Amino acid sequence: MAAVVLITGIRGFVASHLQRHLTEGGCSVIGVSRKADHSRGIYSWDDMRSDRLPHVDAIIHAAAIAHDLDNSISEEQYQAANVDLTAQTYDYFCRHTSVSSYIFVSSIAVEAFADSPYGRSKVSAERYIADNRGHSRGRQVVVLRPAMIYGEGNKGNLPLLFNVVRCGLPWPLAAFRNTHSFVYIDNFCHIVSRVIERHEVCGTFAVADDTPLSTTRIIALAAEATGRKARLWRIPKPIVKAIAKVGDVMPLPLDTLRLEKLTRDLVVDNTAIKQALGITTLPIATDEAFRRTFAAMAADYQSK
Repeated sequence: MAAVVLITGIRGFVASHLQRHLTEGGCSVIGVSRKADHSRGIYSWDDMRSDRLPHVDAIIHAAAIAHDLDNSISEEQYQAANVDLTAQTYDYFCRHTSVSSYIFVSSIAVEAFADSPYGRSKVSAERYIADNRGHSRGRQVVVLRPAMIYGEGNKGNLPLLFNVVRCGLPWPLAAFRNTHSFVYIDNFCHIVSRVIERHEVCGTFAVADDTPLSTTRIIALAAEATGRKARLWRIPKPIVKAIAKVGDVMPLPLDTLRLEKLTRDLVVDNTAIKQALGITTLPIATDEAFRRTFAAMAADYQSK
């Protein structure tokens, strides 16, 4: 695979891993970010709007606002980052018929959290692509809806959970028994590279690791990485829900939306994308992927 690939949000978690993976696979990668650095192959959004980008074979639109740990991001900011930039990149693809593939990194939130500001922005972004699909002139357009992506350098709720275990604090939500799908960043990169290789693949696909895990299993893996014993508190659900409601109006570590994300069942079927790509299993098993992720977090903490 010797394609030239443009990745938006090139300095972000997902994009930086994609760059490494695709480069190792023989691709040339250029990026788009807010600040250009042409000496490193990074262009600005103004460069894209002004058609000052070099030729590329594929576009991966990964730029987005995803993590809002303190509920400070407005609906307008989600619109600007997750919808307007999607429209800009897709319009660029439609204008430049020499670009053979467009891959949009959406989110499983379209299905699971469509009523959240983030979910609504991803729904709107996908709708823009669907409404303008005819302008692609038959070229490859793929929308990927990954479950929560994790791995080395991950941000969001997973590091918070890891730090709870690392500090020896109890996990207070053990009364909630749930099963959740995730996708390891290397597995996600593997899928994206296969999509680029197989030009006949088009459509919208959910993406997840092969095996979902319970939160208690994740805590056990975090405890293994830190050498600590997992401490599980089964606080009655009504009490936890009452605390979360207080967190909706006061700056507490837990609010209703975060509680839902941490405790609800969310099992994602990855059968369709694997069948489309002609694969039966993803490269890295879920338990091993979490072990690698937590080992990296532990090493990072020890180095500080």
